[in-house]
Formats: sequence, C-alpha cells, structure tokens
Amino acid sequence: MQDIDFLPISFREVRSHQQTKAWRVVVLGFFLVLVIAATWYQHSLHGAAKQELESLVPLHAQAELQTKRLAELQAEVQATGAEAALITYLRHPWPRSQLLQAVLTPLPDSIRLDRLNIFRDEAVVESAAVKARAARAKPGEAEVVKLPPVETDLASLREAIDPRPTVIELEGVASDVPALHRYLADVARHELLSSAEIGSIETDPDQPKSAKFTARVVVLPGYGQPGGPHAMIESGPAPSERPLAAIDGMVDHARSER
Repeated sequence: MQDIDFLPISFREVRSHQQTKAWRVVVLGFFLVLVIAATWYQHSLHGAAKQELESLVPLHAQAELQTKRLAELQAEVQATGAEAALITYLRHPWPRSQLLQAVLTPLPDSIRLDRLNIFRDEAVVESAAVKARAARAKPGEAEVVKLPPVETDLASLREAIDPRPTVIELEGVASDVPALHRYLADVARHELLSSAEIGSIETDPDQPKSAKFTARVVVLPGYGQPGGPHAMIESGPAPSERPLAAIDGMVDHARSER
C-alpha cells in the first residue's frame, strides 16, 4: 500500500526547519565540545612546558657558568702553553760540554786538533730575516693582529735564532787520512749532530805523512726549534743529565789551545 500524507505543506516545512535547527544545535554543541577539549589540552601542555622550563632554568645557569669557566681555562691553557713554548725555546741550545763530548770522544790518537770553534752560522740570517718580515707585512695587507707579549718575544727569538744553525769548526793535523774520514763518520752519527764534512785537506810539507785539515760539523736543532726533538731522546738520558766528568780535561785542553 502507498502511504498518503494528509498533512498540509506548511506543516511539513515547519517540521523540516525544526529538524534542521536541531541538527545545527547538535553540530554547534559538538564544535564547542571540541574547542573546549582543545583549549584544555593546550592549557595542560602549556603547564607541562612551563614546569619543564622552570626545571631547566638551574641547569641553564649551571651550563652558562661551565661555559664561562671553560673559556677561562682555555685562555689559561693558551697562555701557559705560550709561556712553556718560550721557556722551552730559551733552553734550546745544546750544552757546549755535550757538543765537546760528541766531537772529542771518538777522536783517535792519529788526529790532533789545533782549534775548535763553536758558533752560529750567520750566512743565511739576513736573507731569512728579510723573507720573514716580508711574509708578515705585505703592502696593502690588513693590519697584523697584535700578539701577547710572550708570543711576540718567541716570534722575535725564532726570527733571530732559527736561521742560524750551530756549527763546530775543526782544524788540526791527521797522520792517518782514512782514520780522519772514519772519525768524521763517527761524529756525524752522534744524536746531537746532523753532519760532519771535511772542508779542506792538504799535505804538510814538513811532515809528508801528515795532512792539515779543516772540518765543519753541523749541530741538530734543539728543543722548540723547527726540526728539533719533541720528546726525550729514546737512546739514552737527556744531554743535560749525562755525566760530564769524563770531558773536563778535554774542555780545559780546548780552552788552553784557544
């Protein structure tokens, strides 16, 4: 059977409007519930974040203090390192007594030394200094950053001393030329010396079996210098700790000869 609606059209329109209004109220209520829930959730998140922030404030203050302390310690370490480098450099020359020991200990009876001179070679000083100054201050270059006094002093010392290798000049008479070559080879193998070479050699007219010679021995750089050692010499105690009694007579003899 077919249902027949005998209600007037106006009544049906009123009922439709009422249903629509009811749905709007339901949707609006649901929306308000969502807004209230979101607001409450955000408020709870804000409260939790605020509590967490308050708990982090002491940690942040502690981290700032530690960062400041770290910067102070790094500055102290840098200053101490610069002072240590300067002190090390000031102690870089090898003891003259050790250099004498290195040269005179392997000296055979067939060789007599008439002169022994220890000095710094000045041959390359001027050119090296000019190059160093040109490298530090070129025309049109920005102003050089000012260094602390300790680093400035160390840089000045390096510029003045590093280009000057320590050299030992020997003059004497050898009655056995092959023994002279062996002697210089033994000298060159010493841990404080880098090379030992004959400068000149000529026969003595008065003694045909003897020959006058000159030799040049180059000393290795010391502690703090480029190419120098960075730790204790592994093959034995440090030069300053070795016994010197065995060369006292050699030192007196060398002074008397000079």
